[in-house]
Amino acid sequence: MQAQLRQLIVYVSDMNKSVAFYRDTLGLPLRFESGSWSELEAGGIILALHISETHGAASAPLATGHAALNLEVENLDKAHESLKA
Repeated sequence: MQAQLRQLIVYVSDMNKSVAFYRDTLGLPLRFESGSWSELEAGGIILALHISETHGAASAPLATGHAALNLEVENLDKAHESLKA
């Protein structure tokens, strides 16, 4: 099984400041922007910013500062069986 990283999601508390940092400070091209979800191009990977649903609660799964990876595989069922094994 070979997986490819396609998207990194970072949960943020302030969308405007976060977009400004990644776009203006780091120079990542903006693909899409909204109040709750924005996307930037990061060398073939999408950096997605998602507003935190917990607004800073450190123990919650969607807390500010947490991240999630989205991986792509050729055959999801085969990858699932391989990982279970």
